[in-house]
Amino acid sequence: MGRKAGVTADQTRAQILSAARAVFARKGYDGATMAEISAEAAVSTGAIYAHFPSKAKLFAGVLEAHGRGNFERLLGLTGRQGVARFATIVGSRFDRRPVDDVALILEVIVASSRDPELMPLVRDWLISSEERFAGLVTQGQTEGIVDGEVPPDTVSRLALMISLGSILTAAVEMPEPDHGQWAAVVSRIVDAFRFPAVGPSL
Repeated sequence: MGRKAGVTADQTRAQILSAARAVFARKGYDGATMAEISAEAAVSTGAIYAHFPSKAKLFAGVLEAHGRGNFERLLGLTGRQGVARFATIVGSRFDRRPVDDVALILEVIVASSRDPELMPLVRDWLISSEERFAGLVTQGQTEGIVDGEVPPDTVSRLALMISLGSILTAAVEMPEPDHGQWAAVVSRIVDAFRFPAVGPSL
């Protein structure tokens, strides 16, 4: 039960990542086994190890695929206001985290604190996430949309910290703020980084 005839290596990799995410969601990082992931993906364990030499690297692959997929879907926002619209839409959704996202990121935090192999992989994933967003900010500065004095790496770290905070508040089921007010505050924050500055949205 290796790679199926007519299926490319990239398709097999995507199939493995999809199956792994489902198993990790059900069993957690520690409880998931490569055998279970192999059965879920309908491929051999050898096929999995050909793409991911360890469970830690497979989990990191799931995180990267999830984060990059979300990022690329939102990059459908084009035009001169792309970075501002991107930040506004992403930020305005932080108060309504999908249950699966909350469970996945919580598992990342818990598992990486116990697994010395996983910790640096999770750190690399977070760094790559920051770099993608910082790249958008830099592009906005080049296009004259974002204030050139704004440090892209610092803005990206702020966004990451707010994002992770929203995972925690969702995990402990804190009361949600009024969504309209939340979205308006996010819009106002984004407006503060525009160039030239625009009036407040509230």
